Amino acid sequence: MKRSNKHQINKINVPPLLGGINVSLLPEQIADNEMQVCENFIFDSATLIGRQGMSSVYSFGSEIISMYYDYDVNCTFVFLANRECFMVVASTGTPQVTPIGSVTGYEKPQCCKFQNKLFIASGGYLQYYDYEGGASVVTLLNSQICNRVFYRFARLAVCRTGSDNIYYSSVGDAISDVAWVEDTNDDSSSKWLEIGYGDSGDIVEIVPLATDMIVFKSNAKAYQLVGDGDYNTWQVYNIANFTDITQDFAQGICATNLGNE
Repeated sequence: MKRSNKHQINKINVPPLLGGINVSLLPEQIADNEMQVCENFIFDSATLIGRQGMSSVYSFGSEIISMYYDYDVNCTFVFLANRECFMVVASTGTPQVTPIGSVTGYEKPQCCKFQNKLFIASGGYLQYYDYEGGASVVTLLNSQICNRVFYRFARLAVCRTGSDNIYYSSVGDAISDVAWVEDTNDDSSSKWLEIGYGDSGDIVEIVPLATDMIVFKSNAKAYQLVGDGDYNTWQVYNIANFTDITQDFAQGICATNLGNE
């Protein structure tokens, strides 16, 4: 008796994995279904099709010099050359654009989110935008003049390139009247650290790593700041000389993390 097949058999055709990008040969040696440069195409249903074009959805009255996208709330903060700043919420039609004031400085703003507030360093006094009912940015007149801001060990840290010092807020507090006031009898109060005492150089850039920081100075020296949440563990080591890091490097991109390094 002939055995019957109880299972339904579906046959599919798998196209050969040929073609695509080929940069291993000279341009005149590649096949007709290969290419060496592919721009403005997307892969859709086993076919390369032209990507749809882009169009302007909103125009500001001044040049955009910096943007910060907050993934948590899906909005973008836009900073203009005339120092105005806006919060933009994208939509299917015209985006919702809300003016939130102006920055205090004239440099490219850098942002850091800390305790549900967005802190902004632009070369003037530190500012923040409060997500919980904030109508405009608030200026912290008791803070340091800064153009770098980042989070470290439950503190907000700021720095002004061209100086030698990094300043830390109080633990868990960056906006109160005492947030940036040092109290030598209180380990949780604001602290500051000088990088490269007496080396005749100024801070050019800071690269925060997972726990440490690398600080580049104008005299071609590089320092590593190590330690944990206890400020008594903070130590600064000169790790390199003749780094050739100069002001010609674009702001904030003289170095970056690669993998776990």
